[in-house]
Amino acid sequence: TGRFKGKDKESTWFTKPKLRKMIPNGEVGHFLGFLMLCRRMAMGLQKMHMTGLAHSDLSNKNVLIDPKNGLCQVLDIDSLVVPGIFSADVVGTPGYIAPEIIRTTNLATNDPKREFPCNWTDLHSLSVLIYEYLLKRHPLRGPKVNSTASAEEDERLSMGERAVFIEHPTDKSNRPGASSRDPSWKRELDPCISALGPHLEKCFLKSFVDGLHKPRSRPTATMWVDALARTLDLLVPCSNQACEGKWFVYLDGKKQKCPWCGKKPFGPFPVVDLHFAPRPGQYRNEGRQIVCHNEKKLHEWHILSNKRMDEYSDTTLLGDIQFHQGHWLLINRDLNSLVSDGGNPVPKGQATKLKEGAEIILSKSEKGRLAVVKFVS
Repeated sequence: TGRFKGKDKESTWFTKPKLRKMIPNGEVGHFLGFLMLCRRMAMGLQKMHMTGLAHSDLSNKNVLIDPKNGLCQVLDIDSLVVPGIFSADVVGTPGYIAPEIIRTTNLATNDPKREFPCNWTDLHSLSVLIYEYLLKRHPLRGPKVNSTASAEEDERLSMGERAVFIEHPTDKSNRPGASSRDPSWKRELDPCISALGPHLEKCFLKSFVDGLHKPRSRPTATMWVDALARTLDLLVPCSNQACEGKWFVYLDGKKQKCPWCGKKPFGPFPVVDLHFAPRPGQYRNEGRQIVCHNEKKLHEWHILSNKRMDEYSDTTLLGDIQFHQGHWLLINRDLNSLVSDGGNPVPKGQATKLKEGAEIILSKSEKGRLAVVKFVS
């Protein structure tokens, strides 16, 4: 709006509360859109790393995002690093620079202990961006003061050698509410990473606890792609039409409640536990689930245990979930060997009911999965 109308906006506009207010409601996006664009960003970095390249300056300024449609574009690839051929000519953008780079910037460029942008530093930047997009805050900027000498020295230490994750499970020295330096801090982190489901929580802990000061312990871009894809299958539509997030993550074994607005979901809904068969007919729980909301679409990565959701995936619609006349249905759109709970083949265009405890064979092929249904509320 105003003087900003029609101009490109760096992604901070969508994560900072004051700036978000200046974006039209129809463009500010929702949780599903942010998850989708994070997956696309991770896929872009994954492809870059697989070809031996590093971005070297992944930041809020170099990623254009469209949270409404779940799209993003990674920019400024003129600073790409090619190990052994082209070294980094930039250090990075403050707030996204890996701690090891900040810690060694005072060393000479020919010092063997000096750290430079590479794939491992890209992974720190990626994790920071995903955290910001999903939770609208920076993972390291907390109330902890590491130097009173100057703001610059405090920033250098807080983002470098003394950096601490604000949601660190044991070191709470940088947790908002632990200090009265800034009274604007909330007394608690709400929502926290646990509200994003087990797959993303694991990646964030691996990145900001295990890997914050040990680069090779950071989750790879591929790990992020898989975690984001699995989390997309756990989304529950919020029952509150005015909810800003619109969607939230199903948490197994817990009472379901939207972390963005506090509302409970519409009545009981089916959740499918996926099982794979290491041997024909002998199924094992895969530890992967699908939340069945109305019009949930099923693709090959849902049906077959050897398929992943990536840029090479076949996006043919194989089945979908519909709530019709008080019943939850799995409709066969293009599955060759869907078998109902009663053991009957379900032809294409036909449907089988999702009932408590139902066991549905999604495909009789070698890598086909078994879906076990349960209802939660």
